[in-house]
Amino acid sequence: MAGIGFELKKLFKTTSVVQKLRGSLYAAMTTIGPLILIIVTLFLMYFFLGYADILFSSKDILASTILYVFIFSLCSTAPFNAVLSRYIADKIYENCEQDILPSYYAGLGFNIVFSSIFGTIFCLWEFFVGKVDAFYVFSSFCMYITLVFVFYTMLYITAIKEFKKISYSFVTGMLVALILAVILVKLFGVLVELGIVVGFAVGFLVTGFCLCGLVRQYFKENSRNYREVFDYFKEHWRLLLTNTFYIFGLYVHNFVFWTSDMQIIVVKSFVSAPVYDMATCIAMFINVSAMVIFIVEVETNFHEKYQNYCQTLIGGTGEDIAYAKSAMFRSIRNEIFFTMQLQVIFTICLFFICLLTMPFLSISGMIMTILPTLAVAYFAIFIMYAMIIFIYYFNVYDKAVASAAIFFGVTFVGSILAKYFTPNLYGLGVLFGAFAGLTYAFYALRSIEKNLDYYIFCKGKITKQVIGIKYGHKIYENTAI
Repeated sequence: MAGIGFELKKLFKTTSVVQKLRGSLYAAMTTIGPLILIIVTLFLMYFFLGYADILFSSKDILASTILYVFIFSLCSTAPFNAVLSRYIADKIYENCEQDILPSYYAGLGFNIVFSSIFGTIFCLWEFFVGKVDAFYVFSSFCMYITLVFVFYTMLYITAIKEFKKISYSFVTGMLVALILAVILVKLFGVLVELGIVVGFAVGFLVTGFCLCGLVRQYFKENSRNYREVFDYFKEHWRLLLTNTFYIFGLYVHNFVFWTSDMQIIVVKSFVSAPVYDMATCIAMFINVSAMVIFIVEVETNFHEKYQNYCQTLIGGTGEDIAYAKSAMFRSIRNEIFFTMQLQVIFTICLFFICLLTMPFLSISGMIMTILPTLAVAYFAIFIMYAMIIFIYYFNVYDKAVASAAIFFGVTFVGSILAKYFTPNLYGLGVLFGAFAGLTYAFYALRSIEKNLDYYIFCKGKITKQVIGIKYGHKIYENTAI
């Protein structure tokens, strides 16, 4: 996030209202901008290709394909993000940027193979059991893999400051997707659902190659040290575990309701609960602004306090260290409560907008009954994740793992029970899970604040340990970092 932080500090440097609005817009475009572009492209495809006139069976297959592609491409890439972010940050700090490009290639290869295994199994089932057209199955698989490519590469480009070029990459890819889909359907008579899937597959591939080009342009040197990044996964496995629990906690309640009375099965392959899934999607969008607010606050306020504290540890007096520590944790409290206060306003306003506009979009009834509980739940989820990010700063990974694990476990068990409740209480499982994880993360931060000296001076490493062999025995020597 260093690049985003650098730009935001410039945009928020003055107190001008226009400048602050520019900063907020910039943060929004760098965090949720790509997702908005994809959604806009999908709606344009529906409009230009006559989606309303196709068979209901074709609509079900297309909707199920898009749902599965986005959920499972995210589930197969997101767990690795925390470890890779740590690796990239460490290499930039150590001025070893030549190691970043080989880690990108090695991680990309592993991620593609890992994702392809599960994707291939499902596609074989879809073809042989679901009797879906082979070319459609292959195209949906390509769409899935190319989106994995894009999601993975997005992690690396957060270190690059050319965010305009990143936006251009997505605009280019989505334009290619839209134009290709229109050509295939209107000129060559391809089925609408197949044209959309092929268009997105090619569009994501174009976006991925553009983003990959930016990574190669920025990190030009290649040390060919392909194995070191895998050693990071061994060393920082708790980061991997935290992100895994968090990502699956986001969707496990959906998976549970896929087995409820709301379940539908499309071509004996796709299992989902469209009503509950739509309510979940709306709830996420209502609260996604929390992450934008959080990024703005952390990158423009907290990060400076954190750097100041780290600098006082080297040569500062005890009084300086205590003052810097106090300022840092005061900043954490301010950022969390400011994010909560502002997001409450946004959530209430957006919820009432949904109440007024959704009936005109034929979205009402059961969806609007389920939505309120889920909206509150996702508000708590995003605040919990913000606290986990702060825990990451102090390298207390055990507490981060525990927060995410509690969130996942309570959500899973609670959702199993909640599916037998009335519709307005269907979201109680994820709501209880979110508040359980949030509560633990809050008290974990309080504990870190009280015992920070222990974590820094007793558990932290201020020297680098070197292992060697002398007279046939292992020796350990401490050298200054």
